[in-house]
Amino acid sequence: MPMGEIQNTKQYDLEERTFLFAKNVRSFVRKLPKTIANIEDAKQLIRASGSVGANYIESNESFSKKDFVFRIMICRKEAKESRYWLRLVFLDANAELEGERERLVQEATELTNIFGAIIQLYRKLKVRPERPTGYSGGVKPIRVKLSLTRLVPKLRLGTGLQQKLCFELYAEIF
Repeated sequence: MPMGEIQNTKQYDLEERTFLFAKNVRSFVRKLPKTIANIEDAKQLIRASGSVGANYIESNESFSKKDFVFRIMICRKEAKESRYWLRLVFLDANAELEGERERLVQEATELTNIFGAIIQLYRKLKVRPERPTGYSGGVKPIRVKLSLTRLVPKLRLGTGLQQKLCFELYAEIF
């Protein structure tokens, strides 16, 4: 990347993006008022936000397509839970914290939509979770490259992000 060029803040690398989300949530939690409710809610928020990235890493190391989809479903569930806990914490009318919370809620929503789109893509393709029992290994499966933004056009992501989302999924069609 040439000097002076600003890197887009919305990462295309989902692993890095989920890591930054968890890191930003932890930074946000440190600034919250120390009430009994916030302490308990913050614990849940930290667990959920970290679980998004941890399960995404697990999905990339999955043993089967079924396991991959299951892990992505957990990622989506944890992103939704993070959004819930973010909305629940008490901010004591702090405008700076409110702005930071809104950005984190937006990121949790976008992550939820991305993981939901991946799940929809697998359901739309009806990709088999396991190799068919009759597969002998003699015939190579066809590799099909699919663009997520073309198949699922209404992701409801941030401005322009839908067009910039450039990761692609590969599916083996038997």
